[in-house]
Amino acid sequence: MKAEQSPCAERLRPSFFAAAFVPLMVAIACSMLGTTVRAAEPQSRNSGVPAAKVEALPDGEYACQLLAYAPGTWLPQYRPSVMGSIVLRGSTYERRTSGKGKTRFDVKTQRLTFLDGPMRGWVAAAGRNSTGLFVRLRGRSPGEPGDSPKIGDDLCFLQH
Repeated sequence: MKAEQSPCAERLRPSFFAAAFVPLMVAIACSMLGTTVRAAEPQSRNSGVPAAKVEALPDGEYACQLLAYAPGTWLPQYRPSVMGSIVLRGSTYERRTSGKGKTRFDVKTQRLTFLDGPMRGWVAAAGRNSTGLFVRLRGRSPGEPGDSPKIGDDLCFLQH
């Protein structure tokens, strides 16, 4: 769904040089002209939001997306991840591209530990947000996913 723009925003088409700063420039220019701009829907409402506690990770496919900055901006967005997807079934996992192994989920710590197979030693944090259940992996430190999402993390959302 495309966000509405004010007539002011329509008149202020930025140059190539300014393309990275479009939202800020339009807001400032329209503010100076005394008009308003309705902000576009953010691409991601999930970054920085504390995850609700998860009691169990249901079986299913968890499609992974990389949390990254939008090109030319400091705005977070999700992009396709090289992780692909992870299928969880009971205490096992499978990555179609690299094999399968065993897992253990600790409800108290909200951590999913990959015990063997191609992801042996990785630890994922479990969470829930407005999009649904997810597991979060941190490639920079596979054994410790941290307490909250950061740029560069892979968030793998349960597919319905």
